[in-house]
Amino acid sequence: MPSASLDGAATVQVTDPVSGAFSQMIGALTYGASATDLLLLLQGAEPATPIGAVAANPILVRAVAADGVTPVSGATIAWSASNGLQFSVCSAASSCSVLSDEAGESFSWATPTATGTSTITIALAPASYSPPQSQQASVVASSSAINLAAVTPTRWIAQEATVGIPLTVEALDQNGAPQANVAINFLIEKGTVSLSAASASTNSSGFATVTASLTNLSADVLVSACVAPNNAPCQAFTLHSTSASLWTLETVSGSSQIVLPGQAFQPLVMRVTDGSSAANPVLAVNVAFVTTLARIGSDVGGIPVLLGSSQAQAVTDQNGVAFIVPSAGNLGPCDVFIAVSAGNSSAQLQMESLAAIVLPQPNKIPAQAPAAQPIPRFAPSLGSQTSAPPSAPEVLFAEPESTSSDDPAVDSPVSARPESSADGASGDRGGPEAASSAGSENSASAPVGSDVAPTNAPCSVEIQSKPASSNSLPEHKRSCRVLAADGPLP
Repeated sequence: MPSASLDGAATVQVTDPVSGAFSQMIGALTYGASATDLLLLLQGAEPATPIGAVAANPILVRAVAADGVTPVSGATIAWSASNGLQFSVCSAASSCSVLSDEAGESFSWATPTATGTSTITIALAPASYSPPQSQQASVVASSSAINLAAVTPTRWIAQEATVGIPLTVEALDQNGAPQANVAINFLIEKGTVSLSAASASTNSSGFATVTASLTNLSADVLVSACVAPNNAPCQAFTLHSTSASLWTLETVSGSSQIVLPGQAFQPLVMRVTDGSSAANPVLAVNVAFVTTLARIGSDVGGIPVLLGSSQAQAVTDQNGVAFIVPSAGNLGPCDVFIAVSAGNSSAQLQMESLAAIVLPQPNKIPAQAPAAQPIPRFAPSLGSQTSAPPSAPEVLFAEPESTSSDDPAVDSPVSARPESSADGASGDRGGPEAASSAGSENSASAPVGSDVAPTNAPCSVEIQSKPASSNSLPEHKRSCRVLAADGPLP
């Protein structure tokens, strides 16, 4: 679908270029926000802020559907302010339009440039709807001979975390210009924390920083920063210990992806908040990502046939964000299921990779080989697919058919297979190494995986082997089942 410059419903038309026949779907697709969507103000309160300093809290809004809950992704959020206030989301401009993330959210830090009150207006798709849904907030800017501002004075941190937190203050004059060589005293007011220094001096940009080292954080910490020698003015830093039972997972971007051949997955970005209505981001949370790959359209009794799995962990930053870059490896077309968990909160996501399998060119057929069409060998690395003879199937796995009653069916999901069959998911079973080994036991005229002819028995191929001898293959290893992308081959 083409990109759209305005929010709202679009009509989709599908046309057959050969016959000219077409079908129109009126208002079938909505870009961004619809006329009934709402805009919520999650965070808008700000204390008095010195000119030239960043306000203490980010301004945060969320676009939701008419039910007041369902987030609206990709909605246009228009930011504007009076009195020269600057927005971080607008690259220090006083107005701009951005798109909401997958949680429906948009936020910005605000910096006043003049004394007095600056009024902030955030509107939902104002170019599409009149009047648009909107919210307002304000920032009051103050000025004195010397101003002190704390950078991100309030933070939410994972309970039991061991982490170092930079505590930074900014010294400014009455016009908002940075003040260098201002001595700042840091004092622990509450909680257990270790400071890298008791005092620091501002640099040429007006900033002074010490590090607060937290070990197995169990309770809130309060640290003050004051201008020496009179310890005035002062600013306070509050580090909240946030229980895992309160955490909430939000999807920021990358949760719905269908990757075409030659493309790569974009990062899957998640955010952990404290579960409050303000959706405060939580720092230092371990987020677990469990990725499971399954063959497309291969459910057996409602259970997908699994190809492999992996697990990764990431720690949230000061914005509560953690991410991974999903990957389907070289397994070809497959569904990608990702389970994300943080504390008691979890999310289940599904993506799809349409990458093709790379199959090498079939080996040259020896003179004494059967006249049947050869089946392509397995490639050491399964990726995009090369051309194959018209009648050659796209082989995913070839598994020995054992006569033992303990062997699972080839199409059984990995979870139902014994431990020894787990290699099949990584390509070891029936892969190039297995084929080479089997070929050494058989006649050189018919190596396994290259010169084999299908028999009349369903789902099997007969391996051409020399007469029984002391080093010939056991009977149960002389046939194998062949699976293609759409299931067992007849």
